[in-house]
Amino acid sequence: VRQREWLLGRIVVKDAVRLWLAQETASDMLHPASFIIENDSQGKPVVKSISGSKAPPHISLAHSSNRAIAVASTYATGIDLELISHRDLPFLESFATPEEQDIINGFPIDERDIWITRLWCAKEAVSKTLGSGLSFRPQSFELHHVTPEGCITIRHCESELLFTVHTQQDQDFVIAYTMPQEI
Repeated sequence: VRQREWLLGRIVVKDAVRLWLAQETASDMLHPASFIIENDSQGKPVVKSISGSKAPPHISLAHSSNRAIAVASTYATGIDLELISHRDLPFLESFATPEEQDIINGFPIDERDIWITRLWCAKEAVSKTLGSGLSFRPQSFELHHVTPEGCITIRHCESELLFTVHTQQDQDFVIAYTMPQEI
């Protein structure tokens, strides 16, 4: 399963880079073998230089339950994907502040698993934007604002930066992505 998810991840990230480059240069899409995806020391996927391109894009990748999604951008960005499932109270307490738990508990019971997943994904997307990925400390990312439509503002406590994260439900999954920004 892990190998399949890894392969799906490489396929979607290569397609995201190819689309980004075609839009940036108004040219035909490169062949997927024209560049290499590697992981940096933090495990974040990065693009090796692409001939003819001034700088490779920032990329972010997520996979869950045999699905994968990726984004490529001129600026740092993050994306996450998670299967919506029942999450118990200890899980919520492991990554959410008491204030965030109160917000989640304010949603109707039949929506809580979705909102727990949205918050988890939003924090993960922001951590990927900052380059820390799975090693992030979830309580150093705080929910600053949330809309009923799923737009979540996350504050990174150490830098005081605010990030707008768009979340949406796609079948049994939540997708969360940050808006590209220069960091």
